[in-house]
Amino acid sequence: MNYVSYIACTISGLIICAISFIGIYNIPASPIASLTILLEPSGFGPLFDANYFKGLMVIGFWLILFVWARAAAGAALAMVLFKMIVINGWVPLTITVALCLLLTFVVTMNVSPGTTGQDQ
Repeated sequence: MNYVSYIACTISGLIICAISFIGIYNIPASPIASLTILLEPSGFGPLFDANYFKGLMVIGFWLILFVWARAAAGAALAMVLFKMIVINGWVPLTITVALCLLLTFVVTMNVSPGTTGQDQ
């Protein structure tokens, strides 16, 4: 079973490295929706975009190396989701959902086990 996870990480790392390579060197890519959204400028400037692609390249190599693969996969997922949120203009919605989840977590952590949270 370890081989399956290694193959999945290697393929994911190669795809992420290819996307970042295309982004760094401005190679024209065919219009594939999942690829082109990562290649669009983020709106924070060319320096940010170049560093974003370099970060994707590092994470792609990290996935290929299969060292702490879960952390690398989480970082790659966070970077891809960040780009999708910024490009699609979902920042206010994401902040609202994150605050709701945070408040839910805080409220549920303040209730001690065996109580309902209501004063009796």
